[in-house]
Amino acid sequence: MIPQITEQVIAAAKASGAIVILPGNVYNSGAEGGIWSQETPHRPVSRKDRIRVEMEAAYGLAGVQTIILRVGNFIDPEGQGDIMSMFILRDISRGKIVGGGAPDVTQTWCYLPDWARAAELLARMRADLPSFEDIPFPGHSFTLTDLRAQLEEHLERSFRIVRFPWRLMTMAAPFWELARALREMRYLWDTPHSLSDRKFNRHLPDFRHTPVADVMLDSLSPVLRAVDQADAMARSA
Repeated sequence: MIPQITEQVIAAAKASGAIVILPGNVYNSGAEGGIWSQETPHRPVSRKDRIRVEMEAAYGLAGVQTIILRVGNFIDPEGQGDIMSMFILRDISRGKIVGGGAPDVTQTWCYLPDWARAAELLARMRADLPSFEDIPFPGHSFTLTDLRAQLEEHLERSFRIVRFPWRLMTMAAPFWELARALREMRYLWDTPHSLSDRKFNRHLPDFRHTPVADVMLDSLSPVLRAVDQADAMARSA
C-alpha cells in the first residue's frame, strides 16, 4: 500500500507544485543505538524498515520538493491512536505503566503540536531549502523510569512498570496483523536512541519545544479522560 500511496502523493505534488512534508520515523536507523542524525546510515532491520527506506528514496528521486521531518514516537494530547495512550499508559488506572523493553532504555518522543508548528515554519522557508531535506526533529528523549517519576510526582501515587505481553503477540501473529507489526518493531524498545538537534537548530534556531514535564503530563490526559468517561457510564448504568 505504501508504494501506491507514495506514487499518488508524488503525482499530486508534481501537478500542483506543492511541497511534501513527511513525518519520517526512526525505522531507517537500525538496531545500533546512539544519537541519530541525517547522516546516520540507513540500516533497515525489518520489512517495515525497508519499506520506509524505499519510500524516502522514491521522494528523493521524484523531483518534488520534500522535507522529511524525522521523529520518534508521537505523543498526541488528544490520544488519537498514539503509542503512549494505546500502549504505555493503557493500564495507568490500575497502577501500571507498560514497557516494550527495559525501563531504562532512552527513547525519542515527539509532541505532535510541536511537530506541526515546526512543519509549518519549514514550509514557509521552502524557497531557501533544497529540493530534498532530511531534518531530524529532536523532541524529547526520556526513559520509562523518567516518565514514571514524573507521573508519580504529579499524581502522588506509585506505579510499577510491567513488560508488554510479547509472548501473546507471538502466539497471535499468524492471525493478527497488528501483532505481527508490533513484533517486527520490538527491537526499537531495546535500542537506546535520540535524535540530533544540530540541523533542526540551524534551520529553526528560535524554536521552543514544549517542556518535557508538560509533554509527559499531556500524554496522560486522554487516558484519564477515558477512565473518567468509563466511570461515569458505570455510575449511570
